[in-house]
Amino acid sequence: MTRALLTLTAAALLSTPAVAQPADPFPTTNGSAVMTAAGRRPPASLEPSKHVFTAYAQLGGLIYLSRFQTAGGVGGGLGVRDTYAGRYLVQADFHHLVEIGNAFAIRLGAGLQRAATDEAGNERVWIPAVLLTGTVHMGDRLRFLTFEHPTPVVAPATALGVAVAPLRFQLQQAEVSLLEIGAGVGWDFPG
Repeated sequence: MTRALLTLTAAALLSTPAVAQPADPFPTTNGSAVMTAAGRRPPASLEPSKHVFTAYAQLGGLIYLSRFQTAGGVGGGLGVRDTYAGRYLVQADFHHLVEIGNAFAIRLGAGLQRAATDEAGNERVWIPAVLLTGTVHMGDRLRFLTFEHPTPVVAPATALGVAVAPLRFQLQQAEVSLLEIGAGVGWDFPG
């Protein structure tokens, strides 16, 4: 009863910050915080956020294969990502796919990337990432009827998977990902 979800993003994924990160009014030097006149660090509510929100565009393909249906195709998508502390990722994206009809996919993911800065505070260029993803395929698809399953599946194809982006690069205020590969397992709800 295993189902397969395959993702491949071979074209460039380009993202730029949607919200600029403000300069830290309370910088740290050699791991020690700059103190205020009273000799203590200001409350956390006055410190800048460690969240960086980005919007991104994506080109590639998503496909869901099972004995009862095939959904997906190739196309483009738009998404938003929250990067926390330069390392933790949470993202959501929406894809419009063609080749197997007119299909749509919504993908949610959470994971880790290589720290965006090194111990000295210098920005790193290569920042690969790994994500756990959940995907829902909607729209047109190929449905197959069998003696075991004579009723067509009507619910969207859903899957959980892992995506790996080994060729992600940070270039000043932009990120470029040249390859993202994912695989997962899904299930067909009866029709």
